[in-house]
Amino acid sequence: MAMRRLLGDRGMVEADRSARRWTLPACVIFAIMLRLLAMLIFPVAPISDYAWYLDRARDIAAGLGYVERGVPTAYWPVGYPAILAAAIALTGSDHVAPLALNLAFAATTGWGMIMLGRQLAMPRPAIIAALLIWAVYPNSIFYAPQLASEGPYVPLLIWATYFLLARTPGAAAIAGGLLGLATLIKAQTYLYPIMLLVLLGVAKPRPGWRLVALKSVLLYAALFAVVAPWTLRNHQRLGEWVLVSTNGGPTLLNGNNALANGGYVDEADEPGILEIYDRTGIRAADRLRRQVDYDRRTKALGWQWIRENPAAFAMLMPRKLFELWGTDGEAAWAYERHHADARTPILIMRIVDQLLYMAIVLLALRRLWTIGRNGLRDRALPAEATLFAFPLFITAIALLFSGQARFHAPAMPLLIMAASMAWATRRRGRRSSSA
Repeated sequence: MAMRRLLGDRGMVEADRSARRWTLPACVIFAIMLRLLAMLIFPVAPISDYAWYLDRARDIAAGLGYVERGVPTAYWPVGYPAILAAAIALTGSDHVAPLALNLAFAATTGWGMIMLGRQLAMPRPAIIAALLIWAVYPNSIFYAPQLASEGPYVPLLIWATYFLLARTPGAAAIAGGLLGLATLIKAQTYLYPIMLLVLLGVAKPRPGWRLVALKSVLLYAALFAVVAPWTLRNHQRLGEWVLVSTNGGPTLLNGNNALANGGYVDEADEPGILEIYDRTGIRAADRLRRQVDYDRRTKALGWQWIRENPAAFAMLMPRKLFELWGTDGEAAWAYERHHADARTPILIMRIVDQLLYMAIVLLALRRLWTIGRNGLRDRALPAEATLFAFPLFITAIALLFSGQARFHAPAMPLLIMAASMAWATRRRGRRSSSA
Protein backbone atom coordinates (compact mmCIF):
# COMPACT_ATOMS: atom_id res chain seq x y z
CA MET A 1 0.00 0.00 0.00
CA ALA A 2 2.81 2.35 0.91
CA MET A 3 4.54 1.47 -2.38
CA ARG A 4 1.40 2.29 -4.35
CA ARG A 5 1.06 5.56 -2.52
CA LEU A 6 4.72 6.36 -3.25
CA LEU A 7 4.32 5.50 -6.92
CA GLY A 8 1.17 7.59 -7.02
CA ASP A 9 2.97 10.56 -5.50
CA ARG A 10 5.79 10.13 -7.97
CA GLY A 11 3.29 10.01 -10.81
CA MET A 12 1.73 13.24 -9.63
CA VAL A 13 5.14 14.87 -9.43
CA GLU A 14 6.01 13.71 -12.96
CA ALA A 15 2.64 14.91 -14.26
CA ASP A 16 3.21 18.28 -12.60
CA ARG A 17 6.67 18.54 -14.14
CA SER A 18 5.29 17.63 -17.56
CA ALA A 19 2.53 20.24 -17.23
CA ARG A 20 5.06 22.90 -16.21
CA ARG A 21 7.31 21.92 -19.12
CA TRP A 22 4.48 22.41 -21.61
CA THR A 23 2.97 25.60 -20.17
CA LEU A 24 5.22 28.03 -22.04
CA PRO A 25 5.04 26.23 -25.42
CA ALA A 26 1.26 25.99 -24.97
CA CYS A 27 1.07 29.78 -24.61
CA VAL A 28 2.94 30.18 -27.91
CA ILE A 29 0.71 27.62 -29.64
CA PHE A 30 -2.33 29.49 -28.31
CA ALA A 31 -0.98 32.72 -29.84
CA ILE A 32 -0.41 31.02 -33.20
CA MET A 33 -3.92 29.57 -33.21
CA LEU A 34 -5.47 33.00 -32.61
CA ARG A 35 -3.47 34.44 -35.50
CA LEU A 36 -4.45 31.55 -37.75
CA LEU A 37 -8.11 32.16 -36.91
CA ALA A 38 -7.70 35.83 -37.87
CA MET A 39 -6.29 34.76 -41.24
CA LEU A 40 -9.17 32.37 -41.86
CA ILE A 41 -12.06 34.49 -40.58
CA PHE A 42 -10.90 37.98 -41.63
CA PRO A 43 -8.67 37.68 -44.70
CA VAL A 44 -7.45 41.01 -46.07
CA ALA A 45 -5.83 41.95 -49.36
CA PRO A 46 -2.49 43.80 -49.23
CA ILE A 47 -2.86 47.59 -49.26
CA SER A 48 -0.46 50.54 -49.41
CA ASP A 49 3.07 49.55 -48.33
CA TYR A 50 2.06 45.89 -48.10
CA ALA A 51 0.94 45.76 -51.72
CA TRP A 52 4.21 47.41 -52.74
CA TYR A 53 6.21 44.79 -50.82
CA LEU A 54 4.32 41.99 -52.55
CA ASP A 55 4.76 43.51 -56.01
CA ARG A 56 8.53 43.87 -55.47
CA ALA A 57 8.71 40.31 -54.12
CA ARG A 58 7.00 39.01 -57.25
CA ASP A 59 9.53 40.89 -59.39
CA ILE A 60 12.46 39.43 -57.45
CA ALA A 61 11.00 35.91 -57.60
CA ALA A 62 10.55 36.34 -61.37
CA GLY A 63 14.23 37.22 -61.75
CA LEU A 64 13.68 40.90 -62.52
CA GLY A 65 15.59 42.14 -59.48
CA TYR A 66 14.57 44.86 -57.06
CA VAL A 67 12.93 47.24 -59.50
CA GLU A 68 9.95 49.55 -59.71
CA ARG A 69 8.42 50.10 -63.14
CA GLY A 70 11.57 48.53 -64.52
CA VAL A 71 13.88 50.98 -62.72
CA PRO A 72 16.37 49.64 -60.11
CA THR A 73 15.31 50.97 -56.73
CA ALA A 74 16.42 51.16 -53.12
CA TYR A 75 13.69 53.56 -52.01
CA TRP A 76 12.34 51.11 -49.45
CA PRO A 77 14.61 48.54 -47.74
CA VAL A 78 14.91 45.26 -49.60
CA GLY A 79 14.79 42.91 -46.62
CA TYR A 80 11.11 42.06 -46.37
CA PRO A 81 10.41 41.88 -50.13
CA ALA A 82 13.45 39.57 -50.42
CA ILE A 83 12.05 37.29 -47.69
CA LEU A 84 8.68 37.20 -49.45
CA ALA A 85 10.39 36.53 -52.78
CA ALA A 86 12.26 33.55 -51.33
CA ALA A 87 9.00 32.09 -50.01
CA ILE A 88 7.25 32.66 -53.33
CA ALA A 89 10.12 31.14 -55.32
CA LEU A 90 10.26 28.05 -53.08
CA THR A 91 6.52 27.37 -52.95
CA GLY A 92 5.15 28.99 -56.08
CA SER A 93 2.51 30.70 -53.94
CA ASP A 94 2.26 34.44 -53.37
CA HIS A 95 -0.66 34.08 -50.97
CA VAL A 96 -0.37 31.03 -48.72
CA ALA A 97 3.43 31.16 -48.35
CA PRO A 98 3.57 34.73 -46.95
CA LEU A 99 0.82 33.92 -44.45
CA ALA A 100 2.59 30.73 -43.39
CA LEU A 101 5.70 32.84 -42.91
CA ASN A 102 3.75 35.15 -40.59
CA LEU A 103 2.83 32.19 -38.39
CA ALA A 104 6.48 31.12 -38.34
CA PHE A 105 7.50 34.65 -37.36
CA ALA A 106 4.93 34.60 -34.55
CA ALA A 107 6.27 31.27 -33.28
CA THR A 108 9.83 32.62 -33.39
CA THR A 109 8.71 35.73 -31.50
CA GLY A 110 7.06 33.69 -28.75
CA TRP A 111 10.07 31.38 -28.45
CA GLY A 112 12.34 34.42 -28.32
CA MET A 113 10.28 35.94 -25.50
CA ILE A 114 10.71 32.73 -23.51
CA MET A 115 14.46 32.60 -24.06
CA LEU A 116 14.98 36.31 -23.39
CA GLY A 117 12.83 36.11 -20.27
CA ARG A 118 14.99 33.29 -18.96
CA GLN A 119 18.12 35.23 -19.91
CA LEU A 120 16.87 38.15 -17.82
CA ALA A 121 15.98 35.84 -14.90
CA MET A 122 12.31 36.78 -15.14
CA PRO A 123 10.08 34.77 -12.76
CA ARG A 124 8.17 32.03 -14.54
CA PRO A 125 4.75 33.66 -13.80
CA ALA A 126 6.00 36.86 -15.45
CA ILE A 127 7.04 34.98 -18.61
CA ILE A 128 3.67 33.20 -18.73
CA ALA A 129 1.83 36.50 -18.24
CA ALA A 130 3.89 38.13 -21.00
CA LEU A 131 3.14 35.31 -23.44
CA LEU A 132 -0.59 35.36 -22.68
CA ILE A 133 -0.85 39.14 -23.01
CA TRP A 134 1.05 39.01 -26.31
CA ALA A 135 -1.13 36.10 -27.47
CA VAL A 136 -4.41 38.00 -27.01
CA TYR A 137 -3.08 41.48 -27.84
CA PRO A 138 -5.50 42.49 -30.64
CA ASN A 139 -3.15 44.70 -32.66
CA SER A 140 -0.61 41.89 -32.91
CA ILE A 141 -3.36 39.55 -34.07
CA PHE A 142 -4.56 42.16 -36.58
CA TYR A 143 -1.11 42.17 -38.19
CA ALA A 144 -1.07 38.39 -38.72
CA PRO A 145 -2.95 38.27 -42.07
CA GLN A 146 -1.07 41.27 -43.47
CA LEU A 147 2.21 41.48 -45.37
CA ALA A 148 3.88 43.83 -42.92
CA SER A 149 7.62 44.07 -42.41
CA GLU A 150 7.03 43.93 -38.65
CA GLY A 151 6.55 40.14 -39.03
CA PRO A 152 10.25 39.23 -39.40
CA TYR A 153 11.54 42.41 -37.75
CA VAL A 154 10.19 41.70 -34.26
CA PRO A 155 11.82 38.28 -33.72
CA LEU A 156 15.12 39.60 -35.08
CA LEU A 157 15.12 42.32 -32.40
CA ILE A 158 14.26 39.91 -29.61
CA TRP A 159 16.82 37.27 -30.56
CA ALA A 160 19.53 39.89 -31.16
CA THR A 161 19.00 41.14 -27.59
CA TYR A 162 19.16 37.58 -26.29
CA PHE A 163 22.50 36.86 -27.98
CA LEU A 164 24.02 40.21 -27.04
CA LEU A 165 23.29 39.46 -23.37
CA ALA A 166 24.96 36.04 -23.57
CA ARG A 167 28.15 35.64 -21.57
CA THR A 168 30.12 34.38 -24.55
CA PRO A 169 31.52 37.40 -26.45
CA GLY A 170 31.21 35.55 -29.76
CA ALA A 171 27.42 35.58 -29.39
CA ALA A 172 27.61 39.33 -30.08
CA ALA A 173 28.53 38.45 -33.67
CA ILE A 174 25.30 36.45 -33.97
CA ALA A 175 23.43 39.46 -32.56
CA GLY A 176 25.15 41.65 -35.15
CA GLY A 177 24.18 39.32 -37.97
CA LEU A 178 20.54 39.37 -36.86
CA LEU A 179 20.58 43.17 -36.58
CA GLY A 180 22.16 43.32 -40.03
CA LEU A 181 19.13 41.46 -41.37
CA ALA A 182 16.90 43.81 -39.37
CA THR A 183 18.71 46.79 -40.92
CA LEU A 184 17.84 45.45 -44.37
CA ILE A 185 14.20 45.54 -43.25
CA LYS A 186 14.26 48.93 -41.48
CA ALA A 187 17.32 50.98 -42.43
CA GLN A 188 17.68 52.99 -39.21
CA THR A 189 18.27 49.80 -37.22
CA TYR A 190 22.05 49.97 -37.67
CA LEU A 191 22.04 52.77 -35.05
CA TYR A 192 19.99 50.78 -32.55
CA PRO A 193 22.88 48.67 -31.14
CA ILE A 194 24.41 51.86 -29.74
CA MET A 195 21.50 52.12 -27.29
CA LEU A 196 21.74 48.43 -26.45
CA LEU A 197 25.50 48.57 -25.87
CA VAL A 198 25.22 51.66 -23.65
CA LEU A 199 22.65 49.93 -21.44
CA LEU A 200 24.79 46.79 -21.42
CA GLY A 201 27.79 48.86 -20.31
CA VAL A 202 26.01 50.13 -17.19
CA ALA A 203 24.29 46.85 -16.36
CA LYS A 204 25.07 44.87 -13.25
CA PRO A 205 27.23 43.01 -12.74
CA ARG A 206 29.35 45.45 -14.72
CA PRO A 207 30.71 43.66 -17.80
CA GLY A 208 33.75 45.94 -18.01
CA TRP A 209 34.60 48.30 -20.85
CA ARG A 210 36.87 45.78 -22.56
CA LEU A 211 34.09 43.22 -22.89
CA VAL A 212 31.63 45.87 -24.08
CA ALA A 213 34.20 47.14 -26.60
CA LEU A 214 34.84 43.61 -27.86
CA LYS A 215 31.11 42.92 -28.20
CA SER A 216 30.69 46.25 -30.02
CA VAL A 217 33.39 45.39 -32.55
CA LEU A 218 32.04 41.88 -33.14
CA LEU A 219 28.46 43.09 -33.41
CA TYR A 220 29.11 45.86 -35.89
CA ALA A 221 31.54 43.77 -37.94
CA ALA A 222 28.83 41.15 -38.40
CA LEU A 223 26.12 43.75 -38.98
CA PHE A 224 27.97 45.52 -41.78
CA ALA A 225 29.12 42.20 -43.26
CA VAL A 226 25.44 41.31 -43.73
CA VAL A 227 24.52 44.73 -45.13
CA ALA A 228 27.62 45.19 -47.34
CA PRO A 229 26.48 43.09 -50.35
CA TRP A 230 23.34 45.21 -50.63
CA THR A 231 25.34 48.43 -50.33
CA LEU A 232 27.61 47.20 -53.12
CA ARG A 233 24.57 46.39 -55.25
CA ASN A 234 23.25 49.92 -54.71
CA HIS A 235 26.56 51.39 -55.86
CA GLN A 236 26.52 49.24 -58.96
CA ARG A 237 22.88 49.90 -59.87
CA LEU A 238 22.38 53.46 -58.57
CA GLY A 239 25.89 54.83 -59.00
CA GLU A 240 26.11 55.96 -55.35
CA TRP A 241 27.12 54.44 -52.02
CA VAL A 242 23.69 53.95 -50.45
CA LEU A 243 23.86 51.88 -47.27
CA VAL A 244 20.32 50.47 -47.45
CA SER A 245 17.63 52.81 -48.78
CA THR A 246 16.98 56.21 -50.31
CA ASN A 247 13.91 57.29 -48.36
CA GLY A 248 15.63 58.92 -45.38
CA GLY A 249 15.52 62.38 -46.94
CA PRO A 250 11.84 62.35 -47.94
CA THR A 251 10.95 61.01 -44.48
CA LEU A 252 12.94 63.76 -42.75
CA LEU A 253 11.36 66.48 -44.91
CA ASN A 254 7.84 65.09 -44.45
CA GLY A 255 8.20 65.37 -40.69
CA ASN A 256 9.93 68.76 -40.63
CA ASN A 257 8.34 71.51 -42.68
CA ALA A 258 5.83 74.33 -42.36
CA LEU A 259 2.92 71.87 -42.70
CA ALA A 260 4.29 69.22 -40.32
CA ASN A 261 1.79 67.92 -37.76
CA GLY A 262 3.85 65.42 -35.80
CA GLY A 263 2.81 62.45 -37.91
CA TYR A 264 3.00 61.55 -41.57
CA VAL A 265 1.69 64.36 -43.78
CA ASP A 266 -0.44 62.65 -46.42
CA GLU A 267 -0.83 64.51 -49.69
CA ALA A 268 -4.47 63.44 -49.83
CA ASP A 269 -5.16 65.37 -46.63
CA GLU A 270 -2.63 68.16 -47.17
CA PRO A 271 -1.95 68.79 -50.89
CA GLY A 272 0.43 71.60 -49.94
CA ILE A 273 3.09 69.03 -49.07
CA LEU A 274 3.54 68.48 -52.81
CA GLU A 275 4.75 72.06 -53.19
CA ILE A 276 7.33 71.44 -50.47
CA TYR A 277 8.58 68.36 -52.33
CA ASP A 278 8.75 70.41 -55.54
CA ARG A 279 11.33 72.70 -53.92
CA THR A 280 13.88 69.98 -54.60
CA GLY A 281 13.71 70.96 -58.27
CA ILE A 282 13.06 67.34 -59.25
CA ARG A 283 9.72 66.62 -60.89
CA ALA A 284 7.56 63.84 -59.44
CA ALA A 285 7.90 61.86 -62.68
CA ASP A 286 11.71 61.86 -62.34
CA ARG A 287 12.01 61.01 -58.64
CA LEU A 288 12.20 57.26 -59.10
CA ARG A 289 15.00 57.51 -61.65
CA ARG A 290 16.78 60.24 -59.66
CA GLN A 291 15.99 58.83 -56.22
CA VAL A 292 19.52 59.25 -54.83
CA ASP A 293 19.61 62.92 -55.79
CA TYR A 294 16.05 63.36 -54.52
CA ASP A 295 17.04 61.77 -51.21
CA ARG A 296 19.98 64.16 -50.89
CA ARG A 297 17.94 67.28 -51.72
CA THR A 298 15.00 66.44 -49.44
CA LYS A 299 17.43 65.73 -46.63
CA ALA A 300 19.05 69.13 -47.14
CA LEU A 301 15.64 70.88 -47.11
CA GLY A 302 14.61 69.03 -43.94
CA TRP A 303 17.78 70.02 -42.07
CA GLN A 304 17.48 73.56 -43.37
CA TRP A 305 13.96 73.88 -41.93
CA ILE A 306 15.14 72.52 -38.56
CA ARG A 307 18.05 74.98 -38.42
CA GLU A 308 15.89 77.95 -39.40
CA ASN A 309 12.92 77.02 -37.20
CA PRO A 310 14.30 75.60 -33.94
CA ALA A 311 11.29 76.73 -31.88
CA ALA A 312 8.78 75.19 -34.30
CA PHE A 313 10.88 71.99 -34.38
CA ALA A 314 10.80 71.84 -30.57
CA MET A 315 7.04 72.50 -30.52
CA LEU A 316 6.50 69.52 -32.81
CA MET A 317 8.14 67.08 -30.41
CA PRO A 318 5.13 66.55 -28.08
CA ARG A 319 2.95 65.94 -31.13
CA LYS A 320 5.48 63.49 -32.53
CA LEU A 321 5.48 61.65 -29.22
CA PHE A 322 1.70 61.47 -29.19
CA GLU A 323 1.59 60.22 -32.78
CA LEU A 324 4.08 57.51 -31.83
CA TRP A 325 2.70 56.39 -28.46
CA GLY A 326 -0.76 57.92 -28.07
CA THR A 327 -2.91 55.42 -29.92
CA ASP A 328 -2.79 51.79 -30.98
CA GLY A 329 -4.72 49.47 -33.27
CA GLU A 330 -3.39 50.80 -36.58
CA ALA A 331 -3.33 47.27 -38.00
CA ALA A 332 -7.15 47.31 -37.98
CA TRP A 333 -7.25 49.86 -40.82
CA ALA A 334 -7.12 47.09 -43.42
CA TYR A 335 -10.01 45.29 -41.72
CA GLU A 336 -12.11 48.45 -41.67
CA ARG A 337 -11.51 48.77 -45.39
CA HIS A 338 -12.14 45.14 -46.39
CA HIS A 339 -14.84 44.18 -43.87
CA ALA A 340 -17.24 47.12 -43.78
CA ASP A 341 -20.04 44.75 -42.72
CA ALA A 342 -18.12 43.97 -39.50
CA ARG A 343 -17.56 47.59 -38.52
CA THR A 344 -19.10 47.24 -35.04
CA PRO A 345 -17.09 44.15 -33.97
CA ILE A 346 -13.92 45.77 -35.31
CA LEU A 347 -14.68 48.96 -33.37
CA ILE A 348 -15.21 46.95 -30.17
CA MET A 349 -11.89 45.17 -30.73
CA ARG A 350 -10.15 48.50 -31.28
CA ILE A 351 -11.53 49.81 -27.98
CA VAL A 352 -10.40 46.66 -26.18
CA ASP A 353 -7.02 46.94 -27.88
CA GLN A 354 -6.57 50.56 -26.85
CA LEU A 355 -7.42 49.80 -23.22
CA LEU A 356 -5.03 46.85 -23.13
CA TYR A 357 -2.35 48.90 -24.87
CA MET A 358 -2.65 51.71 -22.31
CA ALA A 359 -2.40 49.21 -19.46
CA ILE A 360 0.74 47.70 -21.00
CA VAL A 361 2.40 51.08 -21.49
CA LEU A 362 1.52 52.31 -17.98
CA LEU A 363 2.82 49.13 -16.35
CA ALA A 364 5.97 49.28 -18.48
CA LEU A 365 6.52 52.91 -17.45
CA ARG A 366 6.09 51.88 -13.83
CA ARG A 367 8.76 49.22 -14.32
CA LEU A 368 11.05 51.74 -16.05
CA TRP A 369 10.65 54.09 -13.07
CA THR A 370 11.52 51.29 -10.65
CA ILE A 371 14.56 50.25 -12.68
CA GLY A 372 15.76 53.84 -12.98
CA ARG A 373 15.28 54.57 -9.27
CA ASN A 374 17.10 51.42 -8.23
CA GLY A 375 19.78 52.08 -10.82
CA LEU A 376 20.52 55.49 -9.34
CA ARG A 377 20.75 53.94 -5.90
CA ASP A 378 22.96 51.03 -6.99
CA ARG A 379 24.82 52.98 -9.70
CA ALA A 380 24.07 50.15 -12.09
CA LEU A 381 21.05 48.94 -14.06
CA PRO A 382 19.76 45.36 -14.21
CA ALA A 383 20.04 43.60 -17.56
CA GLU A 384 16.25 43.93 -17.73
CA ALA A 385 16.80 47.58 -18.71
CA THR A 386 17.62 46.33 -22.22
CA LEU A 387 13.88 45.76 -22.69
CA PHE A 388 13.59 49.54 -22.96
CA ALA A 389 16.45 50.00 -25.44
CA PHE A 390 14.27 49.74 -28.54
CA PRO A 391 11.35 51.83 -27.18
CA LEU A 392 13.84 54.58 -26.30
CA PHE A 393 15.49 54.25 -29.70
CA ILE A 394 12.30 54.64 -31.73
CA THR A 395 11.29 57.55 -29.51
CA ALA A 396 14.53 59.33 -30.39
CA ILE A 397 14.01 58.57 -34.09
CA ALA A 398 10.43 59.90 -33.96
CA LEU A 399 11.53 63.14 -32.28
CA LEU A 400 13.80 63.80 -35.25
CA PHE A 401 11.58 62.52 -38.06
CA SER A 402 7.91 61.96 -37.19
CA GLY A 403 5.74 59.71 -35.08
CA GLN A 404 3.41 57.02 -36.38
CA ALA A 405 1.56 54.38 -34.38
CA ARG A 406 2.94 51.63 -36.59
CA PHE A 407 6.49 52.46 -35.48
CA HIS A 408 5.85 51.28 -31.92
CA ALA A 409 4.51 47.87 -32.99
CA PRO A 410 7.94 46.12 -32.92
CA ALA A 411 8.52 47.40 -29.37
CA MET A 412 5.35 45.90 -27.93
CA PRO A 413 6.60 42.37 -27.07
CA LEU A 414 9.46 44.00 -25.15
CA LEU A 415 7.12 46.39 -23.34
CA ILE A 416 4.76 43.51 -22.59
CA MET A 417 7.65 41.68 -20.91
CA ALA A 418 8.45 44.79 -18.86
CA ALA A 419 4.78 45.22 -17.92
CA SER A 420 4.62 41.58 -16.85
CA MET A 421 7.64 42.14 -14.62
CA ALA A 422 5.88 45.10 -13.02
CA TRP A 423 2.83 42.90 -12.34
CA ALA A 424 4.92 40.00 -11.02
CA THR A 425 6.95 42.25 -8.74
CA ARG A 426 3.82 43.86 -7.32
CA ARG A 427 2.23 40.44 -6.84
CA ARG A 428 5.32 39.14 -5.05
CA GLY A 429 5.39 42.25 -2.83
CA ARG A 430 1.76 41.74 -1.80
CA ARG A 431 2.43 38.12 -0.91
CA SER A 432 5.47 39.09 1.17
CA SER A 433 3.53 41.75 3.07
CA SER A 434 0.61 39.42 3.80
CA ALA A 435 2.86 36.54 4.96
